[in-house]
Amino acid sequence: MSAPPRFLLGASLGAWGWLAGKPLAGALLVILVEGAPLVRQRWQFDDREFERVTDLTSIGFALFAVWTWLASRDLAQGILDLLSWLPALLAPLVVMQRLSESGRFPLSALFWSLRRRRETPARSMQIDYAYFCHVLVATAATAPRTLDLGMVCSVLGAYALWPWRRPGARASWWVLAAIAAAAVAGALGFGMTIAQRFVEARVLDHFRDRASIASRADRSRTAIGDLGTLEQSGRIVLRVEAAPASRPPRLRDGVFDTYQSGVWYAPVSPMRSIAPVGTDHWVLDARPVEHRARISLWLAGGRGSLPVPEGTARLDALNAGIVQAAAHGTVLVAQGAEFLDFTARFDGMSLADGPPTPRDLSVPTRLAPLLQRTGEEAGAATLPPAAAAERLRAFFHDTFAYTVRLGANEATPRPLDAFLTTDRRGHCEYFATAATLVLRQMGIPARYVTGYAVEEWSEREGAFVVRARDGHAWTEAWIDGRWQSVDATPPAWRALESGEASARPIGDTLSWLYHRFNRWRFAAPEDGAGPNALWLLVIVPLAGWVLWGVMRRSRRARAEEPASLESRRIESWPEVVALERALANLGFARLPSQSIRGWVRTLPEEQFPERAALLAWAERHDRARYDPAGISRSQDGVAVLRTEALALARGLEARTGPAA
Repeated sequence: MSAPPRFLLGASLGAWGWLAGKPLAGALLVILVEGAPLVRQRWQFDDREFERVTDLTSIGFALFAVWTWLASRDLAQGILDLLSWLPALLAPLVVMQRLSESGRFPLSALFWSLRRRRETPARSMQIDYAYFCHVLVATAATAPRTLDLGMVCSVLGAYALWPWRRPGARASWWVLAAIAAAAVAGALGFGMTIAQRFVEARVLDHFRDRASIASRADRSRTAIGDLGTLEQSGRIVLRVEAAPASRPPRLRDGVFDTYQSGVWYAPVSPMRSIAPVGTDHWVLDARPVEHRARISLWLAGGRGSLPVPEGTARLDALNAGIVQAAAHGTVLVAQGAEFLDFTARFDGMSLADGPPTPRDLSVPTRLAPLLQRTGEEAGAATLPPAAAAERLRAFFHDTFAYTVRLGANEATPRPLDAFLTTDRRGHCEYFATAATLVLRQMGIPARYVTGYAVEEWSEREGAFVVRARDGHAWTEAWIDGRWQSVDATPPAWRALESGEASARPIGDTLSWLYHRFNRWRFAAPEDGAGPNALWLLVIVPLAGWVLWGVMRRSRRARAEEPASLESRRIESWPEVVALERALANLGFARLPSQSIRGWVRTLPEEQFPERAALLAWAERHDRARYDPAGISRSQDGVAVLRTEALALARGLEARTGPAA
């Protein structure tokens, strides 16, 4: 592979520092990488030294990955932070290559599988182009989405391809090729941006949502069956710590006011921004409240609707940058941590929602007769709002059945019709939808609400745990000048769903341990923990222990290694490889079956004046390679043998140029 053009890596590192917002780091890397070739002295690094530096670089990469994961507020940002620092993390490898006499990097240092093959000639390569590609990836991962990124990738791509131009080609052809290369590189630059967005939107969200609740921040609709996927998942999605008298029966996170063909749509209302009190206290309503509950959950991406108790007036210790409240009572957060651990203060009664709108009374024309008959059958059609809501709730509890196994009715074009007339069984979404529409038909404003039921107490955790199967839907009706909850689902639904679910003792234990770890990880600095303490408490001790172990084992191995074993590695050293390549360039390549001494004996004296010196060196090489005693590490040993091989190789290269 051709060597990259001069200053290519320096230019790419400078562009990375500029576009990624790391000018100081970029400048330091430019000095290190481009300053290394200016150093006159070169060192004879052997394969073991290359491998040791590679291992330490890998350890540093792993430690930095752990630290970014612990310190970042969401998974996607942690991965992008790791990618953004690739040039700095991999820089030691490039600097070491440029300071070595061979100017190449042994493949055994990069691949563990090759380290066991010491008896075969070591292969090496220049890693400049690979490092250049990593710099471009880091730049594309963190740079702003501007034309600067495309222009920089275009110019750098064209410059990187300069050594690959065809010798003797006309300048005009090269200009056209450079323009084409720039276009391709620019397209690749934008392609990396698109790929990044795809990974963030698809792959990362997939894994992130495995541990997070379903975010409803931008969900404008929900269909009957969305909550009732009916997989009966026992995965714990949030925890609630509260005194028995303050336990919220439900956590509310979505409100919908328009129904059409089995789908509920959310109201469109202006959002009210909440100004924080201090740094993490948010007052939604100034009224006094007496209950409080500590809620812990993962929120995908740190944004979405926040499950809170009914009548929440204040949120304390909420790690979010933006908090908004909708007119229908939904609380939305953005720029928050993925793991939220906050305290909600509430009264469980008064809802700070706005008054009803005409949409809270609308019913599908097709369903109006059926809804009227249902209200009359329940005996609630002529009652006042409070009594009508209570009578309707009792009607559904007494004459309908809860089930999670709907069978063919799920695919019925009009599932609500079948629920109210023939089957009279279903899950919470059917009960909430029916109750909401029947109340509207009787002239009582009502709306469809989703969230979670809080029922299961965990003795081990000393808190209420909420699982995915606790997702619930109910009705809120405007009664006596305020919104009040009306849960038409038969109370037996919790017992039925718990009976359908399988036990998760191991999964619950692991979930609890992970919860405790994240509570410490994301704790506020005033609590004596959190990301500010991670470096001292985790990273530094771990890094020190690992480095001490590596250095201790390395010293022990060198002390115990016999000289004969070290001398046997000489055939894989870069000096020997360079000598073989120099002779091969002159038309005398060594056959696999030939020993070094037998190969040198085939060289004609008239063409090689240095044949005698080559023979003397080859005899000492074979003794080092095959003699059980090997050769010593003294002045007449391995070091001199390496120096002689390098001198012979350079003398032969002077005839044909450096070996490729």
